[in-house]
Order: sequence, then C-alpha cells, then structure tokens
Amino acid sequence: MVRVLLVQPRSTDTRHQPYPPLGLLSVGTHLKRLGHVIEILDRNVSGVGVTARMEQFRPDVVGITAFTGPMILDGLRVAAQVRRRGLPIVWGGVHPSLLPVQTLACGLADFVVVGEGEETMAELLSALETGRSASDIAGLAVMVDGEVKVNPPRPFIDLARYPILD
Repeated sequence: MVRVLLVQPRSTDTRHQPYPPLGLLSVGTHLKRLGHVIEILDRNVSGVGVTARMEQFRPDVVGITAFTGPMILDGLRVAAQVRRRGLPIVWGGVHPSLLPVQTLACGLADFVVVGEGEETMAELLSALETGRSASDIAGLAVMVDGEVKVNPPRPFIDLARYPILD
C-alpha cells in the first residue's frame, strides 16, 4: 500500500469556473481499488497549502498533473515543496505527456507518465513498493544513468473496464 497525493495545480484562468480534475479522479479511483491510499488536492478550490496537506496526509509519492500553460508554474512550485521533502515526484497530464524530456530535465520530476495514467501509475507504485526498477514500464519516462529514457507507449485503455469515479 502506497500513500499517494495527487495534485491539480492552480490555473490562473479566471474566465471559467473550476472543473473536477477528472484525470486525477480516474487514476485515483483505480489506485484506490488496488489498495493504495489516495488523496486529491485541487489547488483551484482548496484553501489548504501543499506543505500542510503533506504534513497531514504523509504521502509516499506525489503526482502532479498539468495542461500546457499557467498550471505549469504552480505545478513547479508544488514540485519544489515536494522535492524539499525528498519524496518521489510523478508528473502526468497533457504537457508532461507531450514534453517528457523537458519535464524530467527541469529537476523537479522523477517520473513522467506519458498518456493515460491508470495502469502506468499502478505499475510504478508496485515497482516503488518492491524496490524494482521502473525503467521498463510502458508509458513511463524516467532518468536512467543521467539520460532520459522514454519507454514505449502503453495502449489506450478500455474505459468500460474501469469503475465509476469515486
């Protein structure tokens, strides 16, 4: 069992109402069904800071999602706080999926989930739990010997086999 904090960074787009972080809800629901303890922090609606949430929840891993744009800046602020605690940082979402090399090169990411995250995150958590290398997990980009390794993509999932979102 791994304790995972999934973070939706703040967006400065004030033209729209906040929307549910459906990607994180899908990944979190799947991981919860596998026995992991999941908490989602949506920084667009929560008044609790990342440091306070980490102190309260005590995660083993932090996942951050981001679209390209303003969310990246807040995501980097979150990742810097997580890095000071020495926790593994996993990025996912549109921007990291499109630019996994750039995302890993910034120094505030240990892993990048490329594409859909449900199965890739499950395999990554299993590897972290058992001490197995994550360097061969499909749909994952990782640093190996100082070089970014982008593994082959994972096939698209069949949403019909996944549970309704928690």
